[in-house]
Amino acid sequence: MRRLDRYFLGQFIRYFMVFTIGLTFFFSAIDYLDHVGDLLPYDPRFFDLVIYYLLILPKYFLYLIPMSTLICSLLTFALASKRKEAVAYKASGGDVRKLLIPFLITGIIISLIDFGFNEYITPISTAKLKDLEYSLQQDKERLRLKQGNIWIRGKKGMIVHAETYIPTEKSLRKVVVFSLQKSRPEYMISARKAQWDGKQWTMEEARKYDFSNRTVVDLSMARIGGLSDPEVISQEISAPEEMGISELLEYRKKLEDAGYKSIKFDVDIFSRMTYPLACLFMMLIGFSLALMSNLHSGVLGVAIGIGISLAYSFLHSFMVSLGYAGVVMPAVAVGVAPTAFSILSIALVKRIPR
Repeated sequence: MRRLDRYFLGQFIRYFMVFTIGLTFFFSAIDYLDHVGDLLPYDPRFFDLVIYYLLILPKYFLYLIPMSTLICSLLTFALASKRKEAVAYKASGGDVRKLLIPFLITGIIISLIDFGFNEYITPISTAKLKDLEYSLQQDKERLRLKQGNIWIRGKKGMIVHAETYIPTEKSLRKVVVFSLQKSRPEYMISARKAQWDGKQWTMEEARKYDFSNRTVVDLSMARIGGLSDPEVISQEISAPEEMGISELLEYRKKLEDAGYKSIKFDVDIFSRMTYPLACLFMMLIGFSLALMSNLHSGVLGVAIGIGISLAYSFLHSFMVSLGYAGVVMPAVAVGVAPTAFSILSIALVKRIPR
């Protein structure tokens, strides 16, 4: 790498670290102050409040990386233009487009970091944040149930296992109910589906295995008494934001196998896959705008970066809402904003004066 490339890249990285960390702590503090009042009536410990704030940070770090990438690339070359460094480089016969190569590689690396946060760190921090809220408000540990392996303890020695829970239908799929008396199995009932009828769970096309009498009986219907209502089960089961992409894909497959298709999950999966790409074309847009317009003001560069980032966020959120509503296909809903801004970034790069 050339010395000039290292110089500009070093400036970008310093700006990027300061802006990303600073904005993350700032917006996390706003969110913290907005929600901490809901926890104060439960007399949380000071340590719990500190942990609560720290668990908010990864979510905002994830969302602010694209904005910081754009602002810092603009700022880097806006200040370079102000100091006449870009002019001196052109006067010496240099092609400013060649400066883009290390920044393009850096944009790819930042996108991979963003993807890693999206897949591994943010879901874990979100789950732990909800665990903490639940433990403070309910004064007990939250039992987090994973889709595909749901175990629920009912009353009077009853244990229920289900493969999939479909919240919109309030139904459990591939259900097995175990009844224990004095720690010994009394009977087991298996069914393809269990449906909430407003008062209790009803198993359809069930088969009962009576261990005491050693009999097997087919039942058209069987009721499960002493099992939690759907609202309680929904609180216990991991939400989409607590799952990585691999878990979301596995859950979607189980839903499809159960004969149910959730558009919302399709939109979430596509969004998780495409959102990190914003870092790459934000880098290209910031680089191009600063050099193409001979931007000399760092403050103006920051303002432009914030404006473009907000425009992207608005377009992305608007299309995702249309995808959730089923107005457009999930791939289209999630792909419009990245496609539009990637085309914009390529067009701007081509207009950079040599």
